[in-house]
Amino acid sequence: MVSPTSFGELAEFVQDSSDVRVSGIWTHSRVNSPTLSLDRLTGIVELQASDQVVTVRAGTRVADLNAELQPYGLEIPLRGFAAWAGYPDSLAAMLSYDLPHGLSRQWGSWRDWVLGLTVVLSDGRIAKSGSRVVKSVAGYDVHKLMIGAQFNLAIPAEIHLRLTPTQAVGEPVVPNESEPATWILRVSRSEFAIAVENEMPILSDPETSTLWLGHRPPESYSHAWAMAIDGSGESWPATSSYYRNRAKQVFDPAGKFSRSWVGNS
Repeated sequence: MVSPTSFGELAEFVQDSSDVRVSGIWTHSRVNSPTLSLDRLTGIVELQASDQVVTVRAGTRVADLNAELQPYGLEIPLRGFAAWAGYPDSLAAMLSYDLPHGLSRQWGSWRDWVLGLTVVLSDGRIAKSGSRVVKSVAGYDVHKLMIGAQFNLAIPAEIHLRLTPTQAVGEPVVPNESEPATWILRVSRSEFAIAVENEMPILSDPETSTLWLGHRPPESYSHAWAMAIDGSGESWPATSSYYRNRAKQVFDPAGKFSRSWVGNS
């Protein structure tokens, strides 16, 4: 496994590889060992505390970033919840899976927090999208395609993030830690009520039609996405849209980036 420490090393590895699988997610029985770790591509590049914006390398862990931001009274509002849910803790993994956190209505999600990205494309080119500032009208928001793409379009290398004042976030509200979640289920708004009745979730968020389950795999729903977070790595996505498939053809026509959930290095 390769653990690059710079954009150049990451780009060279991606360019020379025919199959790129990122470590630090979940083990999936149908994939082989991961080929790439972002664990050494870490650290804050630039912090603009007065503007509540930070530029950080993509392998940085959420807890480590929040610890460095603490003296400035700033953070990414994920403390407590993500740890309870057993989520991967690198920024690259969190934004690439766009995992729900139960407080989207109050604090938004990765689509709100990510102002821009530097990514490595499948041919090894380094590309940038977005801005280091909160308000910008320059160019297209191509970086939003990478949020929730599950490392399927490009590899995030550097992230520009909007931060939240810690004082505003307050204490996190999470379920009883003795009852951890094992599945995440997202359904359509029209099926949310019936899913809550069927699944009896530990926690549910009507704002995003998301349920966290602590038991067997969920039932099937017409338009749903589910992922096991108990280590099994099983998953079943909603039907891929035309636009998702088109993005794959544009960014990774050779299929170099496996859509897979692979284990920690």
